Amino acid sequence: MSRSEIRLILLSVLRINTAIMKRIPILYTLKTYLQTTLGMTTLALLVSTTLAQSKPNAFTIETFPVGSCPRGMVSDGVNLWVANLCDDTVSKLRASDGTLLGTFATGSPVSLAFDGANIWVTNVSADTVTKLRASDGALIGIYSVGFTRPHGIVFDGTNIWVVGDGDINKNVSELRGSDGTILASFDMGTAPARIAFDGSDVCITDQIDHTVTELRVSDGTILGVHSVSSAYGITFDGINIWVANNRGRTLTKFRASDGLLLGTFGKVRHPLNLTSDGANVWTTPAMTVSFMSNLVSVLRTSDGRQRASFPVGTDPTDIYYDGASTWVTDDDTASVYKITRTH
Repeated sequence: MSRSEIRLILLSVLRINTAIMKRIPILYTLKTYLQTTLGMTTLALLVSTTLAQSKPNAFTIETFPVGSCPRGMVSDGVNLWVANLCDDTVSKLRASDGTLLGTFATGSPVSLAFDGANIWVTNVSADTVTKLRASDGALIGIYSVGFTRPHGIVFDGTNIWVVGDGDINKNVSELRGSDGTILASFDMGTAPARIAFDGSDVCITDQIDHTVTELRVSDGTILGVHSVSSAYGITFDGINIWVANNRGRTLTKFRASDGLLLGTFGKVRHPLNLTSDGANVWTTPAMTVSFMSNLVSVLRTSDGRQRASFPVGTDPTDIYYDGASTWVTDDDTASVYKITRTH
């Protein structure tokens, strides 16, 4: 067996989520032994070496520490903000070099949005959103969303939209951007998960009903409900809406202007969260115990053809494109990976 194959096997063991590991004692013991014996410096070297050997030469990858259980991200145009679920904080990093500029208290943060001046944070356990001033992280306000377990959040140019999966009868809210007042609430299915804005409408995935609902932001009119195999992550590529079908191991593409189904593409390894750089759609995998389930996949938006697939971190969670680089949060290492195209 070659050194690179050994590295990939070890990396796969280290990647398995600890909660799942504890159900398989021999694997949990092996992971604990590797982490204790090798140490974090060697583990970081193992990860970086594996990436260097496995990723396409068109990308460079850098790693920066953040808080525990990092999840969603957003850019304020200069800096990257990261939600640290287990620390009840958000981290502010200078996007150019990853320097930590500040850490700010919130409360069980999951997803982030930027309104041009402020960072909005969904607090899944507190049933609220927090508004922080982007320039210095100062707390502007904490607002109720009108339902439990808020997850996805997006800014429509004027107001904030939040979705959650805790209440069946009311699980989507529109909040006034200036003061957080709830302007409207909607029932959008059983378990809304993620939300994207396409310039005029919001599109909401439901992970139980396996649907994508298109809602006009100006008046709340439902423009369409589209069935997919297992909806979760969603992104807008500038023209079309893409949806991650985790169970179907595919991505579905809809034309944003009229909801026309343009195709279903795969096979992609357990796609969960999505982002787009315009030319490509990027996906992180769901948390599984399958071999090499830390693969980030890149598909061309024009035809859905897979252009690259390479390991990032040991337990990638969310993914975000800031206009220059693609960022991936990693749960096991409490870090973010910055992926930049070199040519």
